[in-house]
Amino acid sequence: MALPWGGTVPLGHSLVQFEGLHVSLWPGEREEGEILVIIDSPAEYFEVGRLAKRRDKLKETQKLVLSSSLVGIEGDARLLFDGVSMVVHDGTIVVESRPFNLWDRVIVNYYCVAGGPQAAASLDTVELLDAPAAWLLEYMRRSSIYYLFLALSGGLDSGCVALIVYRLCQMLVEQPNDVLTSWYGIDKTISAQALCNKIFLTCYLPNENYSSQKGQERSVSLAAAIGARHVIIPIGELTVKAMEPLTDVPSLAEQNLQARLRMVMSYLLAQSSGPMLVLSAANASEKYSPHRIFIV
Repeated sequence: MALPWGGTVPLGHSLVQFEGLHVSLWPGEREEGEILVIIDSPAEYFEVGRLAKRRDKLKETQKLVLSSSLVGIEGDARLLFDGVSMVVHDGTIVVESRPFNLWDRVIVNYYCVAGGPQAAASLDTVELLDAPAAWLLEYMRRSSIYYLFLALSGGLDSGCVALIVYRLCQMLVEQPNDVLTSWYGIDKTISAQALCNKIFLTCYLPNENYSSQKGQERSVSLAAAIGARHVIIPIGELTVKAMEPLTDVPSLAEQNLQARLRMVMSYLLAQSSGPMLVLSAANASEKYSPHRIFIV
């Protein structure tokens, strides 16, 4: 096998496995028990709990396993890959790269693990925040729009989306990358809050008939905590003007109207302050997906 920096090394005997199909690359048959090194390249796409299952499966193999996955998102942004490379030796994860990192390529070195074996990272933050934040970064890269807008209601859905954006800012200032310089012209140390203030605009759009003071206070408090710019624009008068030609408008119809007006105002603010990508929190079951995010 030729090396990129010159010279060759003997490849030796190997066994290729595709979902139970073994292909022998040497003359004659050889028992699987004689295999010393397994190279695993699963191209694992993100799904909650999938990385944990992959770890458990690799630890069941009492051999030296070199495992790597793809980095980034699939062509039309439907799939996100976890980007995790790891070395497993005799059922122990010796070294593992950070999931959903911001680099184009990942290198792990089995022989340069400081302080002995590295423990696998907790998946709680990774799956709830890092994964959607990494996906959002790739979407921004592909669209060439690097600023974000969110109608922040003070509720759980939009609050979770705001935290995903803040986590993206944390990842950008924590991990070495060229995004800060090439996208934002930042060539010095900056805090996550300061970066969030530069790239993220949130807005509270209350209707006096339905919006609560507590919701407004929560939206203001969260925006301040993460550093986002925040504005408050009441839409009660707009709603009344839109309904003037009508009589006896049902309450449900009025609430549907205010939702549409919020969408129009979101696009107006994003275009006049941007260009910005408009983020929308999903109106989905909070039991299963409280952090779902959409680009609209």
